[in-house]
Amino acid sequence: MSKTTTKQHIDPKLYADLQRPTSAASIKNYFAQVFAAFTYQSFGYVMMASFLTFVYSEYLGVSSAAIAGVMSIGIIIDGITDFLMGAVTDRVRTKYGKIRHWFLWMSVPLGISIMLIYMVPASASTTIKLVYAFIMYNLFCCLLTSIRIPAAAAPTLCTQNDKVRGIMIWAGTIGNTGGTNITNWLVVPLVALFGGGLAGYRGTSITMGFITIVSGFLAFMLYHETRLDGDWEDVDKTFMKTHNREKRENVLEQFKFLLSNKWWVIYTLSLLAGGISMGFGFGCMAYYLQYVQGDMGLFGLFGTVLSIPMLVGSVVSIVLIQFVEARRLAVILFGLQA
Repeated sequence: MSKTTTKQHIDPKLYADLQRPTSAASIKNYFAQVFAAFTYQSFGYVMMASFLTFVYSEYLGVSSAAIAGVMSIGIIIDGITDFLMGAVTDRVRTKYGKIRHWFLWMSVPLGISIMLIYMVPASASTTIKLVYAFIMYNLFCCLLTSIRIPAAAAPTLCTQNDKVRGIMIWAGTIGNTGGTNITNWLVVPLVALFGGGLAGYRGTSITMGFITIVSGFLAFMLYHETRLDGDWEDVDKTFMKTHNREKRENVLEQFKFLLSNKWWVIYTLSLLAGGISMGFGFGCMAYYLQYVQGDMGLFGLFGTVLSIPMLVGSVVSIVLIQFVEARRLAVILFGLQA
């Protein structure tokens, strides 16, 4: 006999609370955004973006060019999985809503991928090391996407109030920048604490993986969404009836719709350019400090200096968004970044 699953609906009082900027539910969502940023952008991400090439070339004997090639392929795969994960996020609904469950399901696999990234045997052949790096890096990117995309959708799915959404976006930005700076200051002391060299980076990656798991679970526990699976089922039925459709758009139709939105195209290209720029900056920093400055202990300081413009931009954007349309402001700020 099949078991019938009861669809969940949002409590009207909670829904009303999620529209108020100072309610307990909204404040929990602000903190959830910070912990979500810790999960997908800070601790584990820094271990990959800033140290993957350095550790594999300096301690595992793989050429930096080969690892850079691995990461380049990973970026292409990541771009494809971003769009696919957006479609999956939109379609998978549970009693928690659309995004919360991803933090419950994927935080542990993401944390484990961070823990294992430097665990290839040092005595293995270069080919095996490259294959291992390729598999682990792309696995990390896919798992990261499974949390990053839901987190990006959170401000829209957790409230209908523009002010609350703005605060959630700001909280996520602060979490990104703050968590990255904390990580920058922690890595070098932790590497020394775990014995330095390859063993030090392995111990540090295990620590960062554990922090990532804890952050993901905290985000899961704190998030509140405005619609649960039963609410989304009602929304779909209303949409189909209103638009006289028998089924929703497929992924290809949705992608075509995105390409027709010039603001989305501009924003995406700006993000790509900014990501490449940051990748060069943070990816080369370990080499610069090791061989030019001769002091890896400066990693935290240099990382903080590089992040100051991001912190300033986060504060300024909150003020400017009151006077300038959000999409135009985004284009202006990306132009300044370039």
